Amino acid sequence: MLDKSLPVLVVDDIQAARATIVNILKVLGFKQILEAANGEEAREIILAQGNKMQLVISDWKMPYMDGLELLRWIRREEKFKHLPFIFVTSKGEKEDIALASDEGIEGYLLKPVTIDAVIEKIEGLNNPNSPSVIVKKCLQEVEKLSKAKKLEEALNFLQDCSKDYPELLARFSYESAKICLKLNKLSDAKSYLREALKESSLMLKAWTALARVYLEERDYTLATEALKRALEISPNSTDNLFFMGKLYLLQEEVYKAKDYFTMALNSDPENEDLKQRIWNLYLELDLVEEVMRDFGPLLFESLTVDTLNNLAVSFRKKGKVQEAVKAYRQALKKEPENEKVHYNIAVAYLNLAQREKSLKHLHKAIEINPEFTQAQDLLSKILSATKEKKEDKEDKEEKENKSD
Repeated sequence: MLDKSLPVLVVDDIQAARATIVNILKVLGFKQILEAANGEEAREIILAQGNKMQLVISDWKMPYMDGLELLRWIRREEKFKHLPFIFVTSKGEKEDIALASDEGIEGYLLKPVTIDAVIEKIEGLNNPNSPSVIVKKCLQEVEKLSKAKKLEEALNFLQDCSKDYPELLARFSYESAKICLKLNKLSDAKSYLREALKESSLMLKAWTALARVYLEERDYTLATEALKRALEISPNSTDNLFFMGKLYLLQEEVYKAKDYFTMALNSDPENEDLKQRIWNLYLELDLVEEVMRDFGPLLFESLTVDTLNNLAVSFRKKGKVQEAVKAYRQALKKEPENEKVHYNIAVAYLNLAQREKSLKHLHKAIEINPEFTQAQDLLSKILSATKEKKEDKEDKEEKENKSD
């Protein structure tokens, strides 16, 4: 039962639309009705309210962070993942409903919103027989069993849920597949996912999970087909666009991979983690030239020190020491006090017979970390070799003088 003295959050970028729902909630007796113009504002309000927040009613399309992104953030946060969430949308397309259902919502309100519709949805939150309440209760038990490492029991429990609530078969089959994947039962996972998709062909995360199972089995053709179905449902899914790029890269279809990685970057241009994942994937597959050619100018500045270091190592293995030095220099712009990078660039300079530059970076590495024994050992070897070379030169000159 909702406590009408606790806060409810209404999220919509159009003030008049917010006012409509706020006024309805006031008529229904709610005392604390908070408002946000987009998902980012809503997130800050939820964080400030903590466990006091008892319901979010959010529009779908908003700037900065839309309703679906807000929902996904809430479901990822341990503290808020069970917070009831109702979508307000004027669209009502099956694809949108499928996307939000994948993340777990308590219901929809179609515009124009009426008081009767709001009453129905809120009463549904308190109805133990409503689908959202049943799913939430069952998944809480599954989570409890999973944390206790009782995965087989969790799987049996989900099978019982499927029998008790056949109308929710798609969701419980999907959850069963997740348990099977944890148990490394790929064949069973496939069966459950196919069952889920037979019941609900628009279940985005089931198509994605099926593609991952096929990838695990190295069946790139079926993985690609499954992922195409997922992208038909959600064409701008950054993760699935990246996944498709990965599949094509694994099949050595570099230009198709580039197209999908580019679409992923365009769908979320500020996603720094995505940029790192793209680079690291190319490096893992030893495609250094390809990643530099296709994404060098676009992403090079945004790479982390670790990624730049890995890139430099790849260059060195290929004998491209000058390119390795450039990568190390870029890394030092980001972290000038990183002793490991100073050591690595010193090794690279030594390979280029640039002794003075090598010594400079070795001294810097030891200055930053006096206990850096690897740098100390290399420095000692260089100085020792220099001393021997100098002595040999002096001995040679002395012999030549005597012969004269």
